[in-house]
Parts: sequence; structure tokens; C-alpha cells
Amino acid sequence: MPKTNQKKTYRIDTEASLKEAVDILRAASPDLGIVIVTGNKLCPVDIPDFTSFSSRIQGREHKSIPLEERERRYFEFLERVRLVTTNYFPAGYGYVCLMRLVHRDIVRAIITTNYDQYLSAVFWRHGRGNKYIHNPCRSKTDRKLGEWDKDGYYSASELPKNGTPVWTIHGSLAFVRMHCGHVFALPKFFVQRANLSKDTQLISCHSAVLKKKGWYRDPTLAREHPSSAYQHHIDYGTDRGLFETESGVAKQLLLSHSERGGAVFVVGLSFSPRFKEDLTPTLLETAKKSPLVYIISSKKEPLTPNDSELYYELERQKTSFTLVNEISDDGALHEALVQITTRAGETGIEKEYENWKNSGRWWIS
Repeated sequence: MPKTNQKKTYRIDTEASLKEAVDILRAASPDLGIVIVTGNKLCPVDIPDFTSFSSRIQGREHKSIPLEERERRYFEFLERVRLVTTNYFPAGYGYVCLMRLVHRDIVRAIITTNYDQYLSAVFWRHGRGNKYIHNPCRSKTDRKLGEWDKDGYYSASELPKNGTPVWTIHGSLAFVRMHCGHVFALPKFFVQRANLSKDTQLISCHSAVLKKKGWYRDPTLAREHPSSAYQHHIDYGTDRGLFETESGVAKQLLLSHSERGGAVFVVGLSFSPRFKEDLTPTLLETAKKSPLVYIISSKKEPLTPNDSELYYELERQKTSFTLVNEISDDGALHEALVQITTRAGETGIEKEYENWKNSGRWWIS
């Protein structure tokens, strides 16, 4: 279970930027709302950061490690991330604040580069699991996605009443890609645990899914492959083309939202300039047409262009935006969203978070 008892210090860089963000949030019209774009700073998992983890196991000091062993370490790491983010409360207030805004219909859509399970689990925790609309990209007449919808990875684009569309543009740990290229949802009992031994039950499940879906005339073909012949359906840094459908629809949403004057809140999307994030050009376009609030965290001040590609480009192009930089000893967002949502009228956020902590395993099946 994540450790959350360490004493942490937080401070917002300027009162003026905080007030400006609150004013933009308050001004969000009921019929338009805001779009939230989130990254991993919203709530880091209490496991070494994926980027630093991958760099360590692929660095010079690990050149002697066989590729198979490095892949095994990746797999185990991602399984532990899914276990923690499915079963245990987030290590920060960010998701409480986010769900408050969803409940008030202020947040109309969420775009996230996170592939963990905190966001979907938090919807269930708040009794809105059936309102969580995952990647609504598929219309009734759309055949561009093929004859299957990746076993629920895509949802129908016609949203139910009060539904909240959520685009996971870097994938999701609740889904896996098989050797045959098909993507399907993990059974719930797998989502809630870490499959560290690459359990052969998953391949049996895959065979059953193939047979049910009719993707293979002979489902025994699936059993000819070893149990390691699948991987998590996430962007490993070289697989971005696999997510063009959901990413493209999310970008269209951002542009149409900004054309109508809707505000965009970017929370913790802190890819450094050396990691090109494909949302950056679209966010730059939205900032030219409507309010953009960039909520980020750092361990030092002032924030520099080397800390974020988006910040670098906004500054370089002299684009108007509101920067709320939270200075914290762990470089994570814990206080900025609390300050903004509290000043916008929400109360009891800390108490609700304490209730989360006391509930322990809080995923609702």
C-alpha cells in the first residue's frame, strides 16, 4: 500500500496566478464547462516513476542485462502500478478535487496521458462508474475502427446523459495487446491484482474471448503461443501510432471547445522538451483562442523552460496563459487544486480525503 504519512511542504508561487485560475474556474459557463488535461503529476504512484525506471534498466550500467530480463522487469513494474492504483487510495488530494468539479458539471471532459487506474477507480468510488465513458470515438456507422471496438477500449460517441468522456491517449493498464494484435479488457479479477507470474489463465481467457468474438476460426491457434505473448496496451514511447484514433478525437474536442471560448485546465502535464508530447501543438492553439490554466509542480523555483515542453513553447511563442506553479518537496501536485477548488466554493476536501484513507481498499466491483 502506498506510503502517505511523510510530512510534505507545499507553496504556490504567486497569489495572483492562483486568484486568476479561480476566477477562470468560477466563470466557466454551465453549458460549456472546462476540459481537464491531466498528466502523472496529478498523483504519482508510490512506485518509481516509469520514465526514470525505464532509463535505469536501459542505461549504460545495465547494458549487460538481457532484453528478456528487461522486458520482464517492465512487465512486473506495470503490474504493480495497476495493483496499487486499482486497490488503494491516491496519495494526494488531486482526484478529490477533480471529482468535485465533475459532480458540479464544471468538468465536461477529461484527457489523460496516464495509463494507471486511479481515474477510473475514483469514478466508481464516487458512484459514477457508469458515467465514465472511455474513449468515446465510435459512431453507429463508423467502420474505420474495424469490426470490433477493442473489447470496450472504445465507447460509442453518443454520450449518455451526464456522462463524462475520458480519453486515455497513452493507453490503459486495464487492457492488454495479444500476439495477434487484438486488444481486450482484462477480466476484473485480473485488474484487481498483480499478475507477476504471467498467469496462464489469461491465455485461456484470451482463447475464450477469441472464440466468442469469432476473431479466429480456430481458437486453438491462441494456445500455441506462450503465456508471455501479450503486453500492456500502453504507449511505451514508440507505439504512439496505436493511439491515433483516441488522440485525434481528443484534439478535435480541444479545438472545438476553444473555438467556443471554453477554458482548458492542464494539470501536471510536465513532459520535458526532450520528450515530445503530441498534445502540445493542440494546446498551444487552444491557448490562443480561450483561457488556458497550466497547473504544474516543481521542486524549485522559478520554473524553467527545461522543466516542461508546454511551458517552453508557451513562453517562446509569447502566448497568454495562467501559470500556477506549486513548489513542493516531492515535485507532486497536492495543494494547488485544493486551493483552486476551495476558493471556487468547494469545502470539506481534506475530510473527504481522510475518509478515503480510512476505507483502505476502496475499489467498488
